[in-house]
Amino acid sequence: MKTFNFKKLTALSLCLTGLLALGGCMTQEEIDALNASLELNPASSPKPVLPPNLEPACFNERFVQPKAEISRSIDVLFVMDTSGSMSDNRAKVADGISAFVAELPSNVDYQVGVMLAHGSKSAWSGTMFKYGTNTIFSSKTTSVGTISAQLKDMVLHAPKDSYGEQGEMGSYSLLKGLGDNLAVNKATGFFRPNAALAVVFVSDENDI
Repeated sequence: MKTFNFKKLTALSLCLTGLLALGGCMTQEEIDALNASLELNPASSPKPVLPPNLEPACFNERFVQPKAEISRSIDVLFVMDTSGSMSDNRAKVADGISAFVAELPSNVDYQVGVMLAHGSKSAWSGTMFKYGTNTIFSSKTTSVGTISAQLKDMVLHAPKDSYGEQGEMGSYSLLKGLGDNLAVNKATGFFRPNAALAVVFVSDENDI
């Protein structure tokens, strides 16, 4: 049977206790070395960083609100839903658009255009719709009666979207018209830089 030396065990216990207390079995030199490795020596503690001494400073800012620029030019864009469910409503929509144009003030320089609510696969997506020779109707060159009649004809003959989007992606078409196709649409004379823009979505269902 193996026996234990209780005197040696007691001495080892006392030595470990002294180590934990940074005393006991360790010499002062060893204690100083341990304190230094643990950064317990007050002399090695980092000194606080004092804030810089900044002189007081004053400044003054002034903003003048510019005068409002009044523009009597406006581009009116109708974004048309061309889905099958609109077929029975096209005549009413055309009449409504004509009546809308007729109510525009006579002293306003306005243009009217149509964009079809077609999806990404359609060639009409995001472009100004052209029917016959008509793309943009301008109050500078065309009478209100002619604009109403030709715009009505354009709305009645707007082609359907033959793809799955079915001509119900008005938001997509508009964003494409203001993004990738903006230069092409500007070439038609629409989206004038000095004119306000009014967008009218015409649909009988929620936008896809």
